Amino acid sequence: MDDLPIKDTILYLNVGSNDVADPACRPSQLACALRLYSRRYAERKRVQVVIGQLHKRRKQPHPHFNDRVDEVNRILQAEPDFWKIKGLHQPPEDYYRYDGVHYSKKGCHKMSRGIRGAVLRALARKGVDMTIRSHVGNILTFPQ
Repeated sequence: MDDLPIKDTILYLNVGSNDVADPACRPSQLACALRLYSRRYAERKRVQVVIGQLHKRRKQPHPHFNDRVDEVNRILQAEPDFWKIKGLHQPPEDYYRYDGVHYSKKGCHKMSRGIRGAVLRALARKGVDMTIRSHVGNILTFPQ
C-alpha cells in the first residue's frame, strides 16, 4: 500500500470478525486497537481511514459472538469515519452462503455497494470529484 498516491487517498478498513470469534477477545480492547491503528495510519500516511463495521454471522462460533460484534460496532460508532452498511446489521438469510459465515453473491453485492457509498461520502467530504483510481490502476467514475 506504500505505492498509493497520497493525495485524496481513502483507505476503507474492512474489519474481519475472526478476532471476535476467540472467546478470550474483549470487544473494548479490539475497538481501541482498531481506533489506534486507523488514527496512526492516517497520520503517518496522510490519508483518510474509514472504519467499516464488523459483520455478524448466521452460524456463531460461540453464543455471544454476535453480541460482541454489536459491542465493537457500538464503540466504533463514536469515530467520525465509522461506516455502517444499511441492511447488514441484521442480514437476511439469503445474504449468507451455506456456511453461515461468509456472504453469498447477494450479500457481497450489498457490502460492495456499501463500501462504495463510504468511499464516495469520504471523497465528497474532502471536496474531491467523483473519479476514483483504485490501487490496481482502474479508474471508476460515479455519477453525482
